[in-house]
Amino acid sequence: MSKTKEEKAQYCREWRIKNRESYLTKKRALYHKNKEGYREEAKERAKKYYYNVMRDKRNTNREYYRGLDKIASDKKLEKRRALIRGLREGLGGKCICGFAEIDLLQFHHTHKNKLGNVCEIQSMKKMVEEAKKCILLCPNCHARETLNNHRNND
Repeated sequence: MSKTKEEKAQYCREWRIKNRESYLTKKRALYHKNKEGYREEAKERAKKYYYNVMRDKRNTNREYYRGLDKIASDKKLEKRRALIRGLREGLGGKCICGFAEIDLLQFHHTHKNKLGNVCEIQSMKKMVEEAKKCILLCPNCHARETLNNHRNND
């Protein structure tokens, strides 16, 4: 009495639904036990999938995938802009001189341990950490402050 492929799949689906908690607990335990190996294995699977399947799909339908890439890129850019705007608002939203055009304000590092320019950092988590080390200045005050810092260091 052998089961067909569909019957086996249906049985497994039903079993996972009935035993969801124990199934997820075992799955999590296995993942944490083999976390590093699992990540490497997942990367390898993704690479193989891309080179075997997606590469051909992307080459045969370039315009479609170019459009998808553009949408994803625009979403990411909008998310970054919203984060930067939120960081500026979190730091007060105006310069020490009173200038309050939020999109023109710049991040000025007050400490020497600068990782990079806030708006150029790729990781959003690191961007937030770096913004905490800064004050907001308008372009004029930022130029003055930077020039004063360079004169004092020379």
